[in-house]
Amino acid sequence: MTATTVPTAAPWDPNSFDEPLLQALAVLLNERTWLTAAAISKKLRDEHGIGVHWKKIETVFAENAGAVARRKKSKQWHFGILSRLRKKS
Repeated sequence: MTATTVPTAAPWDPNSFDEPLLQALAVLLNERTWLTAAAISKKLRDEHGIGVHWKKIETVFAENAGAVARRKKSKQWHFGILSRLRKKS
């Protein structure tokens, strides 16, 4: 019997987008977990060479409230995409 591998979706590349909203959403889609705006900004800077301030990320998420879910944990807002956070059964 041979093992089969399940194909995974190709990661979204934040460098493919010009808008901070889409760049931040690409990071959230790839990570599949809750992240703070500062963590998203750090990933964009360190892994993709994109400089987006954490406050800008919070602003674009606030302006596009339906784009992400948010929750407060340890006095910080964490953002996530609910469809990616749910466990598949």
